[in-house]
Amino acid sequence: MTPVSVNGKPAIGRPVSDIPLLVSPSSDRVVAVLLMLVLVTMAVLYGPTLMQA
Repeated sequence: MTPVSVNGKPAIGRPVSDIPLLVSPSSDRVVAVLLMLVLVTMAVLYGPTLMQA
């Protein structure tokens, strides 16, 4: 018997229900995640060069 649910939640339906939250362009979560990714990449790329200057 293979467990279908993980921690009381269906393991198969959960990722599918999370997809609309990531795909919908009207949500502010996508903008926040993109801004965080841009800030992190800028800090990683230009952080050491600014510290050396």
